[in-house]
Amino acid sequence: MLVWLLGLALPGCAPELSHPERFEQDQGPSCPDIQRDVLWQRCALDGCHGTDESTGGLEFLTADVHLRLVGVPATTCLGRLLIDPDAPEESFLLERLSPDPECDGEPIDRMPLTGPVLEADELACVTAWVERLAAEHRAAASPARDTQRLRGEAP
Repeated sequence: MLVWLLGLALPGCAPELSHPERFEQDQGPSCPDIQRDVLWQRCALDGCHGTDESTGGLEFLTADVHLRLVGVPATTCLGRLLIDPDAPEESFLLERLSPDPECDGEPIDRMPLTGPVLEADELACVTAWVERLAAEHRAAASPARDTQRLRGEAP
């Protein structure tokens, strides 16, 4: 009888886990959909960057927002790109969201103007999104650049 009871108990005891990684904690918060959960919720409020009033020429509500950001000159700081595909860390969009934004060495307003500023984890997610859009833009442009280089043309 004792052997039979041990036989019932032992199958539930595994000598080792077959997939221990399933019990590991996530390495931080996952990022939301930036356009829907950050730009719509934090930047397109009160007529700032919505479809009716697009302050600074920025409108975040409609599709293909990346086409209005990547490689597009900033209207409020000449010489800067909203998202710089070749140097995403230099993107003016990130500058405006940063704690101490500047244009040509002069302090400017931090965005968003209304409501709370982005928390550090939200800003990290926006930064990752900007880097991803820049990388996608470079990848899409690289066949054209390769063709130009092979022909001896300047990009």
